[in-house]
Amino acid sequence: MILKNKTSGETHVMAHNVFTAGSGAVNNLMLSGDHVRKIHFQILKQGTQFKLMAMNGTVEINGNLLAEHVLAQGDEIKAGSEIYVAEFPQASAAAAETSANGAETGNPYERLLEGVIRLLENPDKRRSSEEILSWGWN
Repeated sequence: MILKNKTSGETHVMAHNVFTAGSGAVNNLMLSGDHVRKIHFQILKQGTQFKLMAMNGTVEINGNLLAEHVLAQGDEIKAGSEIYVAEFPQASAAAAETSANGAETGNPYERLLEGVIRLLENPDKRRSSEEILSWGWN
C-alpha cells in the first residue's frame, strides 16, 4: 500500500504490517498542522485489508470524519495540511524487504509489534515465539 501526497506526488510505502503518521519523530510519515497529534493515525495490515485507525479522535477520509476505515483504492486522507491518496500497486513493496528468514527488515520496534501480532494471531504460540526469537535482534 502506498500513500501519495496529492499535491507534491511524494509517496510513502507501507513496507510493514504497521504504518504510523503524526507529528512525532517516530512516525513513518511526519505530519504538520495545528490539529495533528503525535501519532495521528495508524494503518494496520490485516490479511489483504489495510485498516486506518485514528488515534484519540477522528481522521478525515473522503470528506468524512471517521475513527476507523478499511482503505480502498483512491481513498483520500486529509492529514494536517496535506491530502494523501491510498494506492494499491500489484507488486508488493513489503515482499522485497522481507529477509530470507521471514522477518521484516527495518525499524526494530515495528518488527517487534509485527511479532506480537503474529504471536496473538497464531494458535501455535510456541512456534511463533521461537520464530520471533530466531530473527536476531541486531
